[in-house]
Amino acid sequence: MAQPAFVLPDTTYPDDDYSRYRLIDLYKEVHGLMTQRHALEYRLSLCLRELDQRDGLDGRRLPLASWFARQFGVGYGAAREKVRTARSLSSLPLIDAAFREGKLSYSKVRALTRVANSHNEEDLLNAAARASTDGVERLVRLAKQRERMDDVQAMLKARSLTFAWDDDGSLVVKARLTPEQGAIWIKAFEKAESDQRAGGDSSGDSIDDSLDAGGFAARRADVMTDALAETLRKPSERKATCSGDRYQVVVHVSAETLSANVSAETFSGSGVGTIEGGPHLHPETVRRLTCDGALVSVLEDGQGKVLNVGRKTRVIPTAIRRALKVRDGGCQYPGCSQSRYVDGHHITHWADGGETKLDNLVLICGRHHRLVHEFGYRISKTETGFEFVKPAGLAQ
Repeated sequence: MAQPAFVLPDTTYPDDDYSRYRLIDLYKEVHGLMTQRHALEYRLSLCLRELDQRDGLDGRRLPLASWFARQFGVGYGAAREKVRTARSLSSLPLIDAAFREGKLSYSKVRALTRVANSHNEEDLLNAAARASTDGVERLVRLAKQRERMDDVQAMLKARSLTFAWDDDGSLVVKARLTPEQGAIWIKAFEKAESDQRAGGDSSGDSIDDSLDAGGFAARRADVMTDALAETLRKPSERKATCSGDRYQVVVHVSAETLSANVSAETFSGSGVGTIEGGPHLHPETVRRLTCDGALVSVLEDGQGKVLNVGRKTRVIPTAIRRALKVRDGGCQYPGCSQSRYVDGHHITHWADGGETKLDNLVLICGRHHRLVHEFGYRISKTETGFEFVKPAGLAQ
């Protein structure tokens, strides 16, 4: 059975006028009160340890830290530390004895119990007896660092970022980052998200719920892709607003693929459009990418041998794009206010004979551009703007 903690008996002092105390008496009283305080802290730890092992009055386990915090107006963190410390002392007899005898303050004991065990308890206790509370805190931090170093090294070695094309053509990205790398990624994502909101949130109305079955995660994929695309632009081009000005992705595509004759029903998944070094693309995806991007014609023979490479041209000339930006300002999808990450869309695709002129063009953000091509929405120009019509049979 544990020995009772030493508590000073009641002491009667001459009066409450401390100015009449001798200096030596003040020192003695402070010493005695602090010794008594350490002893009371130890008795409190004993009681908390016993409570921690018992069930509450209703037979259920008592949420001790929460109860202590509420009952005595203590912060939950401080209450949780008192319970943890009391629980740890049961396996640390040397530190427990020093605490009981008033040789260690609660602050020192609380710090020591974070790292002490049967192997290092005696060494830590001897060091704590000679050190200040701040010194004990530093000692504990060093001990924890040494203890965790193997784990830290393993974590550093395990950092990775891998990506591979999946069978359905999606790029699967897996990352395992160190804490500081993770913090940078999170900050970068938050900044990209903030920048996109500043340029206009392309939320639209409920008509396009079918595009975002993945919910928030799908939207985050769009935000991060836009942020990465931004890094591929030259510094002098950072003010651009159309995808054709932001980055270049090489897609190999035949002239037949750009024709409306190659539809979703006839798509075979091979030989129609291919990202360089990546998967095949659906014809409609190719048509979306070529709505507003740079084109280089390459003439090949039947065996795929390159016979001629033409000059790089832009689908929408700079002057027309500027006028398009002035006219539309941003994405014309109902309810969307995105103005930064927008594409110029040919209402009648140029591969189908549509002209690259204002009457046949509309600004639309990448998210809603996918609705038009991959999800089959139709756009028509009206007297008041543009109308987006959802195809029949498309699930919400």
